Amino acid sequence: MTADGRTGRGPGRPRGSRSGATREAVVRAAFAAFAEGGFRGTSVAQVGERVGLSAAGVLHHVGSKEALLAEVLRLRGREDAAVAAADEAVGFAVLDRLEHVVALNTTRPGLIRLYVTLSAEAVDPEHPAHDWLLEHLEAVREAVSGALRRGVAAGTVRPGTPVDTVAQLVVAVLDGLQVQWVADPGSIDMVRAARTAFAALRAPYELS
Repeated sequence: MTADGRTGRGPGRPRGSRSGATREAVVRAAFAAFAEGGFRGTSVAQVGERVGLSAAGVLHHVGSKEALLAEVLRLRGREDAAVAAADEAVGFAVLDRLEHVVALNTTRPGLIRLYVTLSAEAVDPEHPAHDWLLEHLEAVREAVSGALRRGVAAGTVRPGTPVDTVAQLVVAVLDGLQVQWVADPGSIDMVRAARTAFAALRAPYELS
């Protein structure tokens, strides 16, 4: 048995490529496990079971459970371009871009489940993902408020629009819809609900 909890490698297979592939498999297994059971409700051994490794084997590749969570959040960041898609929008076009992201996310239920599960835990300041959650929420709010400020300057958003409050409401819509969708996927059309909410938010402040 090797240090990673598996039997020895076969001839002709580079150790580095195998180790990298195993690490990637561990991170993706943790992504799925944390999405289902949360960080605190999932043991390292349970992650290992998904890829045929012992708990020691998992830790051999990632170092610690907290480091594994960091890798999972990096993976989520690579797969979720929501904030990047909105960063350069002008005015309420930011909501059109976010509506597109909502539609995309309905095809990635694991991503939504991971976010809903981890964000519920990470409101605790002692949770290892707490800082990540604060940074994520701030990034979305800044993307929206920044777009609206650019819209004011461009003449497409009414001067005096409470851009920070609108941004907070957009986050409330996005996160609230995701919670409902995860809890009972068949009960809600996220895209339609987001479109309706965004229309109500933009109506008083958008200039034609």
